[in-house]
Amino acid sequence: KALGALVAKMEQKIADTTAILVNRDGMVVGDESMQRYYLRDLVSDSRNLLIPEHLEKVKFYIDPGLGNIGKFLTHRIIFIQILSNLFTNACESILRRSVANGLVRISAFVEDEEDLKVIHIYISDNGEGIVADDIERIFERNFSKKHKLGLTGLGLHWCSDAVTSLNGRLYAESDGKDKGATFHLVLPKEMIGNGTD
Repeated sequence: KALGALVAKMEQKIADTTAILVNRDGMVVGDESMQRYYLRDLVSDSRNLLIPEHLEKVKFYIDPGLGNIGKFLTHRIIFIQILSNLFTNACESILRRSVANGLVRISAFVEDEEDLKVIHIYISDNGEGIVADDIERIFERNFSKKHKLGLTGLGLHWCSDAVTSLNGRLYAESDGKDKGATFHLVLPKEMIGNGTD
């Protein structure tokens, strides 16, 4: 029975990955070079890649302020994969905690940081949270509390490396077990257009 459940889980992961690749192929623009996109559109596209169970059981609140950010320069596919991975992790955390009113909130602001303007994206959930001992380790290669589910622990490590490739950084905050978590995606402001394109 346990083996059957594991096989079903693996088949679902393969189907999910196939769906992401099919959707990704439909989103390729030119040679996938850096281009300008509206943040709110990329957030919407990333959310649409989630599996139906996540969309049915978890509510998403996308702050209307994302529309004020304007366009920014990014690799569309990489950025969407980063966001969809973070959204998936948030949904899974909520479902593991069995939260009746699961919620993922996405907001973004332009901020001053060390004499630079940055765009700061917040992805918050009310899931199982992250204990203090793990908060720095979650971005390490092969670190996962979900190995028993057949997962490798590469998702957040890949996200962190991908964000670095976009000249940004990714970090997390949590008040601990069952307190939810917030992931912070920070990109330099010079990558942001003036919103008039």
